[in-house]
Amino acid sequence: MITKNHSNYLKFLAQGYNTLLISSSHYKEYDELSNYFNTSIQRNLSEEELENLTITIMSNYIDIVILDFIQDYNLATKVYEKIRSYESRIVIIGIFSYKCNDNILKFVEKVDAVLFENFDIYKLKDKL
Repeated sequence: MITKNHSNYLKFLAQGYNTLLISSSHYKEYDELSNYFNTSIQRNLSEEELENLTITIMSNYIDIVILDFIQDYNLATKVYEKIRSYESRIVIIGIFSYKCNDNILKFVEKVDAVLFENFDIYKLKDKL
């Protein structure tokens, strides 16, 4: 069967890439896909992690960041801005709530890809 669904090829496409999930929530979908990548780590969304972000990215050679904007939008925007000021080649996938105000909607346009809360493994695969 021929398909254009790139998520079917994720295990081949992901080799050689490193991912970082920044969230205070645990996503089992991320755990299921983490073995496709060279490195897949999770850090809590916190001020302390914001301070250590550059070290985390540099020491783990991060290529893809999945950033959770749901619990603390202001802190997540700071993390986003720090990543972009450090390295523009890093792909950032944002996780957002369906209930977005105007400020959040403006930020949705800045990330490379968007996931909405309660996403499933197939939506995550497609974004990756």
